[in-house]
Amino acid sequence: MKRFFFLILISVSSMMGSVNDVFPTDYVANKPGESVATLYFRESDSNGYYKNGTKLMNDSISLSTQALRLAYTTKMLGYTTALVGVGAYAKTAFEGPVVEALYPKTISGMADVRLGITTWLLNNPSKMEYFAITPMLFIPTGEYDSSHAINIGENRFKATLSAGYVNRFMNNELGELFLELSPELAVYGDNNDAKGKKIEQKPSYALTGYLRYRPIPIIGVFTGYQINRGSESIINGLEQNDDPRNTRLMLGGAVFLYGTQIILRHARDTSIHTGFKTSDETTIRLQWVFK
Repeated sequence: MKRFFFLILISVSSMMGSVNDVFPTDYVANKPGESVATLYFRESDSNGYYKNGTKLMNDSISLSTQALRLAYTTKMLGYTTALVGVGAYAKTAFEGPVVEALYPKTISGMADVRLGITTWLLNNPSKMEYFAITPMLFIPTGEYDSSHAINIGENRFKATLSAGYVNRFMNNELGELFLELSPELAVYGDNNDAKGKKIEQKPSYALTGYLRYRPIPIIGVFTGYQINRGSESIINGLEQNDDPRNTRLMLGGAVFLYGTQIILRHARDTSIHTGFKTSDETTIRLQWVFK
């Protein structure tokens, strides 16, 4: 039990897949001078804790998240560039004899603020082909209590470098078909105040891919797959062998209605090495573009 307790000295945000969750159309460039507001509403259930691919218990964690992402598109050094800021609020609830003995019934609060910049090195709207890179910094502003093993905030800086490629490879009377790929590298600062222990974390890597079909301009459906590797934690110098090594499957649809882009996405882990396995995750995303 003690070993299990230290294995999950992590933040709520790291229960997800890639650090920056990518959605279809994220790397389709807006026009300079446009502002974009995006709201996310997510409900996620993780049932069962796994270690080395073996399920050890049936306890569960439920996570509810609301996030606001603001972006402004401009020109910098001749390239289309978006300045991005993200804020989120999360609430998590624990259920089961083990987790209820270790944690408060619920934990809630603001998550760490993230700031980034996306630069499109390839921006070809006529062919719907794009390639961009996004460095992003996570600032430890979120809710954190060093006496808790799981927190909303992380009490450390974190940085990611992501890229995104979009290619419309079919465009005919049957509609449009897009391939979207996004790799990610994340590096982590140290948390020096985790129940009196120092937590380090090795870099993590993710690759997210979507196949998106749009029969008419206002409607689309998509399927996606994500691979996550790395992120093993080190507690007081001891490697924990707790990298999740999870893969995720995603399905959803999108509609553009009265100036609002609405995306509904369902996701679940298809495999996991260590950690809580996400069995059911539903996200509604609303997005508006302002000129």
